[in-house]
Amino acid sequence: MLAFEQPEAERRSTADPLPSWTHAHRRERAGLGGLVLAQALRDHADVIVLDRDANSADTGGYRIVFTPEAVAVIERHVPAPLVDRIRSVSDGAETFSQFTIADSHLRPIVVAPEPPGQDRMLCQRRALRQIPSEGLGERVRFSSTVVSAQTHGGGATVTLADGSRVDADLVVAADGARSATLQSFAPDTSSDTGLVGIAASTPLTRRTGFPRYLLHGPALAIDRHVRRTRCHGLAARRPVDTVDGGCHP
Repeated sequence: MLAFEQPEAERRSTADPLPSWTHAHRRERAGLGGLVLAQALRDHADVIVLDRDANSADTGGYRIVFTPEAVAVIERHVPAPLVDRIRSVSDGAETFSQFTIADSHLRPIVVAPEPPGQDRMLCQRRALRQIPSEGLGERVRFSSTVVSAQTHGGGATVTLADGSRVDADLVVAADGARSATLQSFAPDTSSDTGLVGIAASTPLTRRTGFPRYLLHGPALAIDRHVRRTRCHGLAARRPVDTVDGGCHP
């Protein structure tokens, strides 16, 4: 969730608003949109990022695919040194060249090549929380949870779990599914799909056997049962340093 407040000295006409104060809250653990927007506005606004987690490493270790359009947004709004670091812990076009659908025995059924020449990335979720947070300094406030938001004549007010409030001119929801911000205005914005996902990682050694097609991109293994179908996402990656110098396999 994002909220913008403009001090009187910096207010513009409503036809050309430029926020001078930004609040970005990530209610769910994993999220990049709020951090990218905060980086984009840092030279134009006093940015505050509110996150319910205790720190930027407090997130799952699974990965996310960035399309060329998403990569272009990151390149445009995140400082180049941070983009370079994101790339250093991600799979690019050279190692993310295909997507495989396999059966329950991990035998490939369909191998779909990714379009050549695209700038795409397969990124670590933890790195996407830690690296874009750099440079924001005290603008990032952890252990902060938004419980509601209200609009009024002067703009909007955000209420946190500890009872404190933040006043702003504009509030933009960016806190994912079951958004506390959106539920303040429209309680039925999302519903449970009944799908459950479990993410985990295990170290690979030279003696570990795994499908070699994982060296060229992720895969989805389909395990069909009489009453339901299970899908298992698979990906192989090398251990890499993220932010603190530690190795996160």
